[in-house]
Amino acid sequence: MNAALARYRRTLAMPHVVPLVTASVVARMPIAVLALALVLFLRQHTGSYGSAGAVAGVFALASALCAPLQGRLVDRLGQPRVIVPLAFGHVAGLVGVVALGLADAPLVLIGLSAAIAGASVPPVSAALRPLWPGLVGDGELLSAGYALDAILIEVVFIVGPALTAVVVAVFSTAAAVLASAGLVLAGSLWFASLEPSRAWRASGPPAGALGALAAPGIRTLTVAMLPFGACIGAMEVALPAFGAQHGSASLPALLLALQGGGSLVGGLWFGAAERRFGGPRRAYLVLLCAVPVAFALLAAAGSVGAMAALITLSGAVLAPLTIAENQVLQRVAPPAAITEAFTWLIMAVVLGIAIGNAAGGGIVDAAGWRQALLAAAGFAALGAVVTLARRRTLE
Repeated sequence: MNAALARYRRTLAMPHVVPLVTASVVARMPIAVLALALVLFLRQHTGSYGSAGAVAGVFALASALCAPLQGRLVDRLGQPRVIVPLAFGHVAGLVGVVALGLADAPLVLIGLSAAIAGASVPPVSAALRPLWPGLVGDGELLSAGYALDAILIEVVFIVGPALTAVVVAVFSTAAAVLASAGLVLAGSLWFASLEPSRAWRASGPPAGALGALAAPGIRTLTVAMLPFGACIGAMEVALPAFGAQHGSASLPALLLALQGGGSLVGGLWFGAAERRFGGPRRAYLVLLCAVPVAFALLAAAGSVGAMAALITLSGAVLAPLTIAENQVLQRVAPPAAITEAFTWLIMAVVLGIAIGNAAGGGIVDAAGWRQALLAAAGFAALGAVVTLARRRTLE
């Protein structure tokens, strides 16, 4: 662990790393803030969780479907020329959602504004990852850079819901949505103004009509991430049912925070233990196979204490998997479509989560939370099997 911490310190000491990472955290904080804020605001002003969930779903679907197009534009035009206008479009869409909600406008108009906001989420995550080789080189610090990225995402998911709760308690649900918009705008403009973002350009010959999907390895990674997202989505629905059985509506939030904490520790550990796996490709395959095992164990929890321990353990696999995946993608993606490649994985995970939410809800209603968690493990196992069958494409 001391060796890993030393690598993180060296990585953070490299020029431009701290401002880029900080700006990206600000821009990405709404990943964990906005979903909850939108549901709270729309439930308050429409009177229906169904309507709130539908609008939030439209936002997420638009975000997922438009991500690869955004990535392709970044690869062709550069980062600031895409990120900056998208940031303003995203803010305009969220302001529209708030204004229309406060005016009791028809739900279809609110949904249209939410779709605009979702379609224009700036691709800061996908833009940061191709910058790491130029910031720290291709040596051992590259792994530390990807680890920092994964760890900070976990920090976002731990801090974000708490920040939403504070803003709602002190101000209002509308203020929480607008605060999310402000964070995106500030973080995105800051990120795009920094020299590495302004100077970055995709290299290599044009990727062609298929873009990043022309590479067999990117197709494999994308196919793997769809069932992985479904695993996460089914778990998100199973945990409230587990909490209800144990008499606590707030328990799911605590369990997700524990999983985020486990993922953070796992990411720190992976920075020191990565070499034991024999390379990023092998690490990715091993960790992908570990996910269904870790999630199947959740179904065996017989008490809150057991679930707390097991879900923390399951989290310890997630950040290392993301780190290894990013390293593999960097090797197999067409250089001219590197940003687009990252956005395909983001899209696959988001769509998978939506599928898992829907499937998990039906399974909980029909059979219970244990079966939903077993289904989550089954989704992850499917992704692992498909990836193992296509593992040669990741070389």
